[in-house]
Amino acid sequence: MFRVKRLLLYLYSLTAALFLAYFIHLYITVDESRSIGLLFAPAILLVLFLTITWIETLLVGLVFYRVASEVSKILVLAFFMFGITLGSVLYIKLQPEEQLRIPLAGQLPVDPTTYQNHQDTLAGLYMTTKEFLNREFRNDLDSVIEVSTDTILYSLGGDTLLAFVFLSGSLKGLPQCCNATMTGVRSSGNWAYFVPRGGGWSSCSTSCAERHEQLLQAFFSKYSINGSDPSKPDLWLDPYLFSAAPWAFPEPVWDEPERAHR
Repeated sequence: MFRVKRLLLYLYSLTAALFLAYFIHLYITVDESRSIGLLFAPAILLVLFLTITWIETLLVGLVFYRVASEVSKILVLAFFMFGITLGSVLYIKLQPEEQLRIPLAGQLPVDPTTYQNHQDTLAGLYMTTKEFLNREFRNDLDSVIEVSTDTILYSLGGDTLLAFVFLSGSLKGLPQCCNATMTGVRSSGNWAYFVPRGGGWSSCSTSCAERHEQLLQAFFSKYSINGSDPSKPDLWLDPYLFSAAPWAFPEPVWDEPERAHR
């Protein structure tokens, strides 16, 4: 029995030393942009340590079955209950998140010329907002190379729109793609464009394609967009998205009546 305990102590000590060495390695080599992850590393390593020591105990118990059989049945039951509980938690946590299915894009309720005009207009207007002019103070980007309208979503009647405006640039020498939201409402043939008061998501990614997918996932998971999920609130009825932020424009910006409809 003493030999088994000493073997387990050696195994536990070796495992702890390896995890400590790995944590020191992470602390020395981790990139500055990911250093926040070190705050969570001890908790994650502790869970992994408990898991590995549980496996080590199980293997030693199987090898030295006769000695292990002398252990109290209550301790054996507690040992296996701990393993089953830990295994269940890890199984649930490590399951890949189910990706929301984004419906295929339907036919645009506006003509291609109007769509292109909106793409150009929204990107140009965003560059005049206080949000864009002050963005450098948010540490999102060191420099902006391009401002473009990535995607425009229209209501079924084509009289309301929501657009993803992308700011492509760099941060500490690495490519970066950040997004902003622009919305618009048509009335009597004119469009009013504005940065919404709320309800949008603004974040950055190393890839514009990745940011595009993240935004679609975010909006379709929260809203019903043209009937995509009737159990969710209607995107086009969100009062925060379709009213102007006071710090973006002095008032909503109106364009001239669309040439394509004159």
